[in-house]
Amino acid sequence: MENLTIEQLVQQIYIGLLGRAADKGGLDYWTNEITTNVLTIEQLRANIVNEQLEYAEGLGLLDRAQTVEQLYQNLFERAAEPAGLEYWVSGEGSSINIDQLVLALTSAAGENDRLALNNKTEAAIYYSANSGDSFTREAAKASVDNVDGTAQSVLDSIAATDGGLAAEGLTALLNTLNEANAAKADFLATADGDDDATTSATEAQVSAAVDAAEGDVDAETARSDDYIAGDYVDASAAVKAAILTDYQAELQTDLAAEQEDVAEAQADVDAVAGLAAAQTAVEAASDFADAAALTETKTGNTYVAALADFDAQNDTVVSTDIALNAPADGDAITEGGDDVIVYDADAEAYVLAADVTEVLYPGVTDLLNATNAAQSAFDASAAADTSLLNAELERNYLDLDVDAKADLDDIAGLFQVTELATDEMPSLAVIQTELAILEGQRDALETALGDVTFDTDDATTLALFEGILDAAEAEGTITAAQNTTIFDAIDGDDLTDQTETDVGATAGVAELITNKETTFADLTAAVDIFVVLTDATQGTSAANPLAGILEAQQVDLEAVQDQIDLLDSALVDLAEVQAAADSLEGLNDNIDAAETAFDDAGFGVPITIDADNEFATSADDVFVVGTIADNTATILNFGLLGNDQLFLGTNVVQNAGSIATDGDNSVLEFFLTEVGGNATITLEQEVFGSSSSEAETVITLSGVGADEVTFADGFLSIA
Repeated sequence: MENLTIEQLVQQIYIGLLGRAADKGGLDYWTNEITTNVLTIEQLRANIVNEQLEYAEGLGLLDRAQTVEQLYQNLFERAAEPAGLEYWVSGEGSSINIDQLVLALTSAAGENDRLALNNKTEAAIYYSANSGDSFTREAAKASVDNVDGTAQSVLDSIAATDGGLAAEGLTALLNTLNEANAAKADFLATADGDDDATTSATEAQVSAAVDAAEGDVDAETARSDDYIAGDYVDASAAVKAAILTDYQAELQTDLAAEQEDVAEAQADVDAVAGLAAAQTAVEAASDFADAAALTETKTGNTYVAALADFDAQNDTVVSTDIALNAPADGDAITEGGDDVIVYDADAEAYVLAADVTEVLYPGVTDLLNATNAAQSAFDASAAADTSLLNAELERNYLDLDVDAKADLDDIAGLFQVTELATDEMPSLAVIQTELAILEGQRDALETALGDVTFDTDDATTLALFEGILDAAEAEGTITAAQNTTIFDAIDGDDLTDQTETDVGATAGVAELITNKETTFADLTAAVDIFVVLTDATQGTSAANPLAGILEAQQVDLEAVQDQIDLLDSALVDLAEVQAAADSLEGLNDNIDAAETAFDDAGFGVPITIDADNEFATSADDVFVVGTIADNTATILNFGLLGNDQLFLGTNVVQNAGSIATDGDNSVLEFFLTEVGGNATITLEQEVFGSSSSEAETVITLSGVGADEVTFADGFLSIA
């Protein structure tokens, strides 16, 4: 037995037991393990037979006779002779384990078998050394199949390995390019916000989105004290960064200043007992009033729509006689002159008129519900506005300047019933209470004086008047001076009969009423003054000197914060579209790199067949089938100036028969014929193409005969 290297021995074990060349990684691993005495050749054979799944799924599935036959074929490229087969299957060699049988067969090989095995080993070593990442078990098996004792079989194996690896490398380049183009297409399909390839964004749109977003940032930076419109968009990347840094610093400075102003104004408000709480109550009442107004608008729209719908469903004219701001008993919505919905003051709601039903008046139920909802919303909004007004008055009452407070002191001086503490200012509620008391007293006294009977003598009449006036004075309704003035108007020296008494009494009552109404009018005017003094909507310096300043400072603070938010939002938008543009640039770089790889490998950039006529160039062109309008195209100058190739696909097989009668409906195939001296390729677009709804693609190689082309590994080229 000749001396073999460890590498050769490992290859022969792979050839015999697995029927293929070793992969480079496995070969290097086992060679190192054996060289460093970690394990032996015998242990390697045993490992493959007993532990490797590939063996179990191959020779491991065969019986003894089948295994011996396959070992002869794997090792020597021939069938076992009958004597040898019998010996190893049922003779003395039948007890030898398969891993030992490989050794026995190679050790006992004759000259011809030894030559065949050595040739297989040489072919396997070449494949393992050159396959690299392109290794496949199928190609590794093909590299030793059909290698026999002839030198030509080795050369053929090496040529097939080179061709296969070249084709595989070219296929890999095509796959890389296709993947790069597909990634770009997928990106553009989603760049417009959906995943629909029919509405894909374009590169121009992606670029325009960046320009628009930069324009928005430019508009924000133009608010700066130091920059104007165009400064940002026209600047370099470094200057843009500097502009943003400057403007953001400016905004933060402004924000800090406004926050300080708000804090100071808030401190002034907090210094007044109850003012901060009153301000919070105003803000809450304002929010509630806004919400109520929105509900009022929505329910009003619903009412209008329901009224229109009711009008459309009924034949005669529909009219309304209702006022949401002042509903009155009997207000009605009519149809054809008949009431269908009326306002019931007792129920404080709109109700269906007598005998009105949904059957008789389609849509009336919805209209009734919409009307009551609109009325309720109107009432709620009005109540919310009143609450807001009261909250503002209460807030404003606490927030008056010195002159306004002096005016309130003057109002307090008009009080006749209510007693205020020292330096206490009267609130609106207190003023209104004083008014109510005075009004009640005036009315009661006027009634009492008016009820005096004048059909008695003067003394009796005067005594009645005097008692009423004294009682009023005791209650504080009138003063002692007013008592005297009124009584003197009644008790004149000339009151000698009933008529004169009547006249005097009437004069006294008139004096009383005049006196009381003057006071009442003064207080009524005081209420109006109070409202003016405390109404924030008046815009006078007297109203809200503290809360007004706070609100103004808060508005200024919010304005600065809005600028910050707008800039941040614009920058977020810019970052998003810029990221998309960067991704697109990266995808285009990948496509460029994939195309450059073709040039590095000696090929031209692949030419996609998508027109009626395509032309080969002076480079080694690679043609790939694209979308052809009528599924028919011609390649001119194919193979004339370069080693051109047409890629049909690694999953495509050639059918040498007739497309009409010999198609294999289980595989994707193509048929090669010659028409008018030109090679014609008929390529199925899907499996079972002869019965497919998709027409076959027909490609003609102009000036190239069918016998001049060859097909291997998915590529068609000139032999």
